[in-house]
Amino acid sequence: MLIHLNTRPNGEALVALKGFYNEGKRSHPALYQNYSFDAYLVFLESYNLIERDTVAAVITDIGREFLKYMVDTRRSPALG
Repeated sequence: MLIHLNTRPNGEALVALKGFYNEGKRSHPALYQNYSFDAYLVFLESYNLIERDTVAAVITDIGREFLKYMVDTRRSPALG
């Protein structure tokens, strides 16, 4: 989701972002079993990776720095 948001300077509608959550839930059902879409967004917000309102989210500068760190340290953005 962060990679996608990084390509959207004006952010993205939450309804469009839910597909990323759904894919994670499909790929890792045990991890997402008790983890709602809203809880996932709260998690990202708690680390200041995104900002959101009731309809959209945008990546923050900290979120961009996190993506840069992932590239610099050759880490995969995927869980698997």
